[in-house]
Amino acid sequence: MADAACEHALRPESLRLLTRAQRAWRSYFDATAGLGSETDRVDLIGGRVATFKRLSDTVGAIERGG
Repeated sequence: MADAACEHALRPESLRLLTRAQRAWRSYFDATAGLGSETDRVDLIGGRVATFKRLSDTVGAIERGG
């Protein structure tokens, strides 16, 4: 919840979607834990953070009308 502190993510329909997506990603992350090294897992988390950043930038641009 603290990661999704932006206003558009707190709308009920968005929150449900984000929660479901996070659960699916966490299941994937846990299921693949034994398949790579610690560095691979850090890279996977970094990719996830980068995706959130891009989505946030996109939503911000749309909300500003850009």
